[in-house]
Amino acid sequence: MPPKTPTIEPIDLNILPEQYRPRVLSPAIVVVWVIAAVLGVLLVPGALVTRHHRAQARSLEAELWAAEETLAAIRTPAPEVVALTDELSHTVRALHTAQTAVPTILASQRNWDPIMQALLDRDPGRIRLTALSQELDDVTLHGYALAQEDVLAYASALDASGRFEQVIVQSMEHVTLPAPAPPPTTTASPTEEGSGTPGAGHATSTVALYDVYEPDDYEPKTIPIGEVQRRSFSPLYDVDQATFIGKAGRRYCIQAVPEAIGVDTIIEAAVGDVGYINDDCHPNVSPLLACQCPTTTVPSLLASMVEVQIPAGSDQPVRITVRNRGEYGPQQWYTLLVSELTGDPWETDDQTPKLIAVGEAQTRTFFPDGDVDRVYWPVKAGYAYELATSDLAIGVDTALTVQANGLTYHSDDVAPGDASSRVRFDATVDGIASATVTNKGLYGYDRTYTLQLLTLGGDTYEPDDYTPSTISPGEQQRRSFFPAGDIDRVEFNVKAGRIYEMRTYSLTVGVDTVLSVLVAGTHYANDDAAPGDPSSRVTFVAPADGRALATITNRDQFGPNREYGLWLYELAGTPTPDLTRTPATPGPSPTPGPTATPDCGDAYEPDDLVARYMAVGEEWVRNLCPSGDVDRAVFTAKAGYAYQIETVNLAVGVDTVLSVQIGGAVTSNDDRAPQDLSSLVQVQNQGSTDLPAFVTITNKGSYGPAMTYTLRVSSLGGGDAFEVDDAQPVAIALGHAQQRTFYPAGDVDQVFFTAKAGHRYRIYTANLAPHVDTVLHVTMGATQLGNDDRSPGDLSSYVEIQNDTGQDNRVTVQVTNNGQYGPDHSYDLQVDDLGTISGDAYEPDLEVVRYISVGDVQRHTFHPENDIDRVTLQVKAGRRYVVYTCGNPYAEGTPIPTTTPFTDTLPSCLPLIPGVDTVLVALGPIHNCTPASCQSDDSEPGSGRLNSRVEFGALVDGEVTITVYNKGLFGPTQEYFLLATELAAAPNTPSPLTPTPYFSPTPTATFTPEPPSAMGTGSHAAARGLPRPMVGAPPPPRARRGLAAPLLQTTPTAAFGARPGDSVIQFTLLLKLGNTAP
Repeated sequence: MPPKTPTIEPIDLNILPEQYRPRVLSPAIVVVWVIAAVLGVLLVPGALVTRHHRAQARSLEAELWAAEETLAAIRTPAPEVVALTDELSHTVRALHTAQTAVPTILASQRNWDPIMQALLDRDPGRIRLTALSQELDDVTLHGYALAQEDVLAYASALDASGRFEQVIVQSMEHVTLPAPAPPPTTTASPTEEGSGTPGAGHATSTVALYDVYEPDDYEPKTIPIGEVQRRSFSPLYDVDQATFIGKAGRRYCIQAVPEAIGVDTIIEAAVGDVGYINDDCHPNVSPLLACQCPTTTVPSLLASMVEVQIPAGSDQPVRITVRNRGEYGPQQWYTLLVSELTGDPWETDDQTPKLIAVGEAQTRTFFPDGDVDRVYWPVKAGYAYELATSDLAIGVDTALTVQANGLTYHSDDVAPGDASSRVRFDATVDGIASATVTNKGLYGYDRTYTLQLLTLGGDTYEPDDYTPSTISPGEQQRRSFFPAGDIDRVEFNVKAGRIYEMRTYSLTVGVDTVLSVLVAGTHYANDDAAPGDPSSRVTFVAPADGRALATITNRDQFGPNREYGLWLYELAGTPTPDLTRTPATPGPSPTPGPTATPDCGDAYEPDDLVARYMAVGEEWVRNLCPSGDVDRAVFTAKAGYAYQIETVNLAVGVDTVLSVQIGGAVTSNDDRAPQDLSSLVQVQNQGSTDLPAFVTITNKGSYGPAMTYTLRVSSLGGGDAFEVDDAQPVAIALGHAQQRTFYPAGDVDQVFFTAKAGHRYRIYTANLAPHVDTVLHVTMGATQLGNDDRSPGDLSSYVEIQNDTGQDNRVTVQVTNNGQYGPDHSYDLQVDDLGTISGDAYEPDLEVVRYISVGDVQRHTFHPENDIDRVTLQVKAGRRYVVYTCGNPYAEGTPIPTTTPFTDTLPSCLPLIPGVDTVLVALGPIHNCTPASCQSDDSEPGSGRLNSRVEFGALVDGEVTITVYNKGLFGPTQEYFLLATELAAAPNTPSPLTPTPYFSPTPTATFTPEPPSAMGTGSHAAARGLPRPMVGAPPPPRARRGLAAPLLQTTPTAAFGARPGDSVIQFTLLLKLGNTAP
């Protein structure tokens, strides 16, 4: 064996002698040296820092010793010196504060001298100023004047002075000048901080602890609409309440705006049982509100605002509660304002459309004039949509335009005589549809309508033409074949060896289904379940677990009302064509085999799918067995006939639900009355042909052989002899009355006739049975007329229409009922031809605005009976006009007079023809009328002339309505001529530069003429519909916060030209300061 190779092994140093071993330092020694090094490094800088600090301390001690020596040498000041020194310090600080505030105060000061000079620059003999009040930039001036012209001249002078941004005549009324009261003590009420508003005389300034509306914590104070009330949250925990009467159907904006920092309002409003609340009004949020958040000042960011809607039924009180989340005190002011809003809650949408959701119904108004409503909504491909207007107020005539699929759809009238609009379309692609609703009728806050968006056809399972929806065993789905060519597809799970049945049922007229099922590569199909039954049924056994696909097509018509039911059911046992149960065959066992369950259905079964024919007047005794039993019947409903279908004699435990379908209309009823579980339905075949009526009875109670009931079908008759005319009008012979009935419930009668060119026709209802209230709607091309009550207390209706188109036209008349329905609720409908010499060229002039121009001569007739003529004259501010009736037109070449036509030297206007006796009434923005009532019967009493004449001045640019009544005879020959002339402007009646709205809520005597006594107040005047006197008096002016004191008069050059007891004009002017008087 070879020798081992020697290896080098490591040497163990511990075996060496100690003097040869390596020297190793102890860890303790290393630690000691490290600490010593650190201390050495730190001690050197520390010594230097300490030396520096000691030098500074010696310097400070020297200074302290010097200061102590100085103080020891000074004498202690006397106490009065100390007090004066403190007062001087306070004074210096106050002076600094004042110097800082002076620029701000001076910037907000107004130079009142020229303003007061402008106010007092008047004729004191004709104008007496009584009171002056100020609220922020609004100054309200009260006084008396000898005439309305003096008020207008004074207002014009104030406007021309340039001291005011706007001068508004708020009210003028005839009053009796009261006796002078003793001069009051002139104590200026609190004004805004820094307003610099002067008081009256040497006023004593006091600070009110509460606002003028306190106490109102428990009893609300009235706030007029449009008034700004300045209130404060004082004393501690003060709660302010206010109330006003909201008019039916209108909307109001209520705002509480802080004026001082530290005020944080919370506003609550209650209208009946409906409450509104708001804390902070956030300007950056855009809710569906018409009133806007204030953003002018920092405190206004904590303002509160609510918008309330008054129900349309009646006026209702609105209660307002304002609380504070901030500080309380006499200086914690805020303003409370109530204003009426125009338009509906979706305004303004004239340019920017608002969203409407599918199924949503929006109640809208056409207000203000020219209002246009716009909406938009998302659409999905395969769905059909319907946008429609309904519930139109009288005078509203909608026109609807929809843009979708890159196309434009338009609808004006749904049907002749129906001014509502409806657009239906199929969405071909996903996108956004927009719509515009305009009005061809009247505008106003009460001109309402409902805009509703619905999905049509395209049932809730669409689109499923290519992507099938799902159905589960036991589920029933209601579907439709819409749009044209629609195919329905569904899929469902199947289990191996199970038996399934799918069928279509309750097909509407025009539907003929074809059903096919694909399962595990095998195709099952069926067209008709039985001869004469267009429904389909497929039964199959699933060969394996998996999914089945069913396709349902239609061989007949398509449309949104072409509906059917789809039902999937899992059966037990072996499927057979008729699914009849057979008893099991006994086996070899000695125990007898199972026997079949006896059939518990009634004699009319099976009818769960195919209805049994039933004769009208027949009664069937049925039972609801087995569990889930559905009974069906069908009878023939004759055109125009009404029927009553009911269940009676219900066994205990039965609760029927009855459904009847005629065409596409389905009517259902559960309980006939509270606690009465039987059912009753009344239907009418409103088609022009006989139709099948399908009856379905289901049960919400128990099932079993003893659960019986009786099914009864009764005829209610066929209405009048002219039914069915609800959808298609029937002809009416001229001059012959049709005896009609409003039956059954909801019955609408329609007729038509041909109006010859140039002829006038009278359509009216008469001989109304009790509780019948007719409404007439007459349509001839684009002309639409209507009437509800012929006169107050007379529920019959009357319309005249003139065919002046130059060609024969078809006229459609629709008669509806505001009363009750029944076989005995009858009336007569008649149309008369009044010939070509009936009425005048301006008829109709009550429903349609007819204009008369200055210098125009119009021939009118008082025909037919009780005819009233009305025209509109456009006037200009500051000008004077006269309107009068004559018996003749001006002769050829005779100039139209520019002064009063009734003179002895210009016999141009002849007396009215015998039998005509006019009464002329002028209403509008007018004043200084002759006669003073703005109403004329006989222009020259005692002369035998029965002409009428009214002269008036125009307050503002606008329209004046002229109405002419007749106290004499009526007929096609009872003619007169109506003339309008502009006169020279009356002296001293300058028109203000800013027109005053004549529709001010404050009634004045100018706009409320009383009829002359010659007109009488008896039945003769009432029968002709003559105007009744309008009486109104404005409330006394309410004092406003701010500058509020009796206005001191300068020494007048002449005394006021009226004495106590004389009739004068009491006026109120609103002066807006703005930035015109720095």
